Amino acid sequence: MHPNLRLFLGLIFALLPWWTVLAVYLYPQVIFGEEVETVGKTYPIIEQDMIERIHEEVEKGTWKKDLEPKKLRKKLEELKPLDWARLPRATEDRTFTPDLTWELDFEITDAQGKVLYPKGFKFDPSRHLRLQNRYLAFDPSDPAQLEWFEASQYKRDGGLRLMVAGGSMLKLTEAWNRPVYYLPQPVVKRFGIKALPALVEQKGDHVEVKEFKVKGGKK
Repeated sequence: MHPNLRLFLGLIFALLPWWTVLAVYLYPQVIFGEEVETVGKTYPIIEQDMIERIHEEVEKGTWKKDLEPKKLRKKLEELKPLDWARLPRATEDRTFTPDLTWELDFEITDAQGKVLYPKGFKFDPSRHLRLQNRYLAFDPSDPAQLEWFEASQYKRDGGLRLMVAGGSMLKLTEAWNRPVYYLPQPVVKRFGIKALPALVEQKGDHVEVKEFKVKGGKK
């Protein structure tokens, strides 16, 4: 693969909502699907593969300027997603179980109009599905939180997903030699996170959130 193309794809995937692995917790409506009969005529989808398209454009030189290593690296270093969450540093330890219950604000019917899930239907995904990963959210642009992380057991936990609320994801990924993702607002809202650092993990039949008090100057 062209080296600049690899870097470009890195930018694309950094912008993708990596937290789609939490989709059932963030948007549990997706599991309320049920196979019903086909209504009307169907047509095959003829669409060029995205990767093939990118290859073609690179070969034509369309993105040559944008794929210059220095310019692309600068974009990656300064990447700031629009829904990037910003939270204060925790001033006290707090452990709680977030209410992940969803209530449908519309009814879901099949092709015959039969109601499959009525409006007002409530569902808590954590009671039926397990959160497959553990997530640590913190702000490495805060010296106190960065020092806390560097000295913690979590830095050595390779199975932990890191979600940051500040800093350069590219530089942090290189420094720690592991994937670093941004902390999106939907995750913060859904899990009720109020301060950082915060650990999100499955505990038995429920999800638990721990916020850790970190000493330091004003943030």
